[in-house]
Amino acid sequence: MSTSIPQVLVHSDTPATDAKLAVAAEEKTVSSQESVPVDELQVGSKAKPKQLKITASNGWQVLAKVSATGSRKKRVKREDSGSPALANGGNASGMYTQPTKRAGTRGKLAVLLSLPVDILFEVFGHLAPLDLLRLSRTNKAFRRELLHKSATSLWKESFVKAYRDGAPPCPEDLSLVFWANLLYEPHCHNCLAPGVRSIEWVLRIRLCVKCAKLLLVSEKKFRPWVELDRTVKECLSFEKRERGGTGFCLKKDRDDAFEAIKREPENTAQRDKMKSVVREREEHAKVCREWAERLLEARETELSILRAERQTFIEEHLCALGYEEEFSFLEEVINRPGRNLLMPPIGELKRFYEHEEVKVAKPITERIWNNRVKAIMVSYMEEVKAYRLANDRKTLLNARRNEAASAWTKWLRMESQMKRYPPSAFLPTVQDFVDDASVQSLINAADDVEVFTFETFKPVLDSYHTTIETWQKNQSRKLFDLVDSNTIWALGVWKDHRAWGPPPWDKLDWMEAAVLTFKCTERGGSVHDTVQIIDDPTAPWSRSHYGNKPPTMAGGYDGHAPPTEEEHEPMWFPEFLHHGCCKLRHRTVDEMQNPLYNEYAIVNRLRIDRLSRLTLRRDKWSGAERLVFDDKASDVVKKILKASGLSVKTKVGELDKIDPKLVCLKCTYGGKCDGERRVTVRTWRNSVKHALSVHWGSSSVQFERISDEDAKEARRLETTEYFRRYQKEPRPLVRRFRCLLCRDSRHEEQGLPMAGLIRHIETVHALHSSDVTQPEAEGTIYTKEALGVAPMQPLAVQMVPKAGYPPTVNESESTYY
Repeated sequence: MSTSIPQVLVHSDTPATDAKLAVAAEEKTVSSQESVPVDELQVGSKAKPKQLKITASNGWQVLAKVSATGSRKKRVKREDSGSPALANGGNASGMYTQPTKRAGTRGKLAVLLSLPVDILFEVFGHLAPLDLLRLSRTNKAFRRELLHKSATSLWKESFVKAYRDGAPPCPEDLSLVFWANLLYEPHCHNCLAPGVRSIEWVLRIRLCVKCAKLLLVSEKKFRPWVELDRTVKECLSFEKRERGGTGFCLKKDRDDAFEAIKREPENTAQRDKMKSVVREREEHAKVCREWAERLLEARETELSILRAERQTFIEEHLCALGYEEEFSFLEEVINRPGRNLLMPPIGELKRFYEHEEVKVAKPITERIWNNRVKAIMVSYMEEVKAYRLANDRKTLLNARRNEAASAWTKWLRMESQMKRYPPSAFLPTVQDFVDDASVQSLINAADDVEVFTFETFKPVLDSYHTTIETWQKNQSRKLFDLVDSNTIWALGVWKDHRAWGPPPWDKLDWMEAAVLTFKCTERGGSVHDTVQIIDDPTAPWSRSHYGNKPPTMAGGYDGHAPPTEEEHEPMWFPEFLHHGCCKLRHRTVDEMQNPLYNEYAIVNRLRIDRLSRLTLRRDKWSGAERLVFDDKASDVVKKILKASGLSVKTKVGELDKIDPKLVCLKCTYGGKCDGERRVTVRTWRNSVKHALSVHWGSSSVQFERISDEDAKEARRLETTEYFRRYQKEPRPLVRRFRCLLCRDSRHEEQGLPMAGLIRHIETVHALHSSDVTQPEAEGTIYTKEALGVAPMQPLAVQMVPKAGYPPTVNESESTYY
């Protein structure tokens, strides 16, 4: 496998040859067709000189003569002492002397060329192999001496220190010059491209990406089913350019091996020798790779030290300028992201160690700091300071919001408020309270305001009853607008209220009508996982239930399969008011990364689906946005009320109390109860879901209510239906309770059995178990009401009822259908 070695490449220009110098001189000479007077070559001659032609043969002589005699002086007229001639370098005689060009001085090291060879070798013996290699490329003289066989001892001496430092030994079949070039010169051995740091140790060559594609061949090109290819492959060295990847060899080595084996196919000694060479190369390459890895680690360590020293230097100088608090802020970002950071600078503000001026592995001095780095880093720290101040403000506001939420929950736990607002009361959420304008005016006060407590918000809470009434009317109006006009007229109210009367949404009792059904637009809500099922013995099991196991009496199904998209989940009063999707939502990514942001709104024990217990937070009540009026379910309820002889204004509680048992006439093809026909009898809630899911809410669905005597028998059969179907007794019903002390807090539970409630009261609220068992505890500490869930429905039964229940509804009320 090729290894990358950290090196710095230095280019040395190859000197031009004498032939090239001669050509260049000829190109710079005057054209052979031009004549030059001789007197211009001899300074001070008055006679007219003989003109000579300058050719390639005498050009050097003329040039040498001109250089020896100096340049010609040009006579100029002198005006006065202030003339430009004197100002421009003229002398007193008025002659203008043109400056002469002096010959360049020889370099201080030029004397090295005249030293004896033994002295040079004594000096060069202290150089490293890379220095010798670059020195040999300085000029022809050094190249001739250093690459001669007589310089072998010099190269060996230069490698002594390299071997002591751990450099791999030079193979016997390579020269020390080639080995130094392979180890230390990072350039392509084919095209001389610089910056090639990877070495093909087995192949003993450096290749750039372009040349590697041209000169290397993959081992996959050797056909395993061809004997010659298999033989050649065993005699070649392959370099795996990636760990565990495909091996590559040189095309030239492949061609030579093919030619040698084809020429002497029976020469097994030759093949054995080639195989032994391959083994030796692989063993030597392993040593070379280990050396390269050590060299790379040492280089990384050196760079890390440089970065650390540079970072320390910059940090100390910035702290001296007064940015200690900004560094503490950055430390919070690095070590504890999200815990004390409410404005994460993700994607906006770089970490200190990620800044270009900090992470660069270069030494820094006071001069570099003052000239360039200081201005850049001060600008960066000012940005950090702006983020810190904004974060401090956010943290302060967040603490005030948490205190406001705590005041709201404490206010709801007061005995006077529990009497006024029982568990079933339709109230704003804690988020509604925090976002209220009167509360926000306190939260957004200046930073120097004293610490907020319950007493800070008590004046607002004492006058909050009017705000609650106004909020209830506003939400009631929004729900009222969702109901279709036919249902509103059937209820005896007007879509647009009259000017002389109060609007119908001023009170909440209009929502209690059984014909008012809503459904949630968000799938997977908490109400969708409850025992509101289609129970049809004639349907397939997977269609009849939500799972592959029978239902339990504990409030759920063992199969834990959610309803399908076509399942209908109608909700009645008060379920849609306390529906989980209307009060909870999933936290955003930023909120998940910052657990302290609005900590009061996070809930860990409530859910709106099976996988969202740890990703939810409280939200403003959004029933008008999450709910839609279920007109099909409402039409089915109207038909059930008509068949039951009840008014269209019948409320949900009244209908549950009457508990009419119904038969679907569409399933019996219009056949009514006659004392001979076996039919399926359901409750009114299951009848609505049956009509929606089995008959798709068809307008042709009709129902018949069985007689009170048959209904009594149906209720008896419901208690034994589970055993009849599954030949076992159902699990006992476990009643669940809700803690009122946690209402609208982050510790609120979904529903607990009595043992779990007692444990919750003791651990969370520090109360004794005897406080829960007191008679007055119900309604003050806990409640049995399941507000967001419909009552559990019994299984449908099959029986042979007598004649149906005759409708007795008034004709005036029946006209509303």
